[in-house]
Amino acid sequence: MALHRDNERVQVLGCGCLWAFSEYAELTEKMVHSGAFTSIVYAMQSYKSSDLHHQACGALRNLCIKPAHKYLACDAGVTDAVCDSMRLHIENERNQVYCTGTLMCLSFVEEHKDDISQRGGIQLMVEAMHRHSQAPLIQLHACVTFKNLSNGNMHNKVLIAKRGGLETIIDSIKIFPLRKIISVLLWQLCEV
Repeated sequence: MALHRDNERVQVLGCGCLWAFSEYAELTEKMVHSGAFTSIVYAMQSYKSSDLHHQACGALRNLCIKPAHKYLACDAGVTDAVCDSMRLHIENERNQVYCTGTLMCLSFVEEHKDDISQRGGIQLMVEAMHRHSQAPLIQLHACVTFKNLSNGNMHNKVLIAKRGGLETIIDSIKIFPLRKIISVLLWQLCEV
């Protein structure tokens, strides 16, 4: 991908290949240490097509599953790239599934909590939940992210509430059979 940065088609196909290879956990270590995060973020910043962003976010989500990779992701600008992609492709459900999934993975790391909220991740999650209210993965990713962001972080709890997160969680409880999981999340968010 680095040799053909000026060719969007190569970048789209490259992100697609990285997504395919990232499905195999034993390859992710090599991919991350070979600069996959930097290449994907560059492609996302350079090209705005929904196809590229969909494939890039699919790869990022898979690469961010391992705890050690989450730290490298932040340093490479993954949070910014994902939040920008969410803004750019807010109507695209498949893109939102992978964006919310990536932010969910990153939200498990304490250092990412403020990074996600400062870059507008909370508001973007609320908006994705509203626009894609019938998409269970988006609802689940957002709820887990809210739980992680609010755990031990009063500022994020208040921000989630101010941005309409509590109402959106309640709406999810009404729609999906994940009531028990989401109810526990709501209880934790309301704990002050």
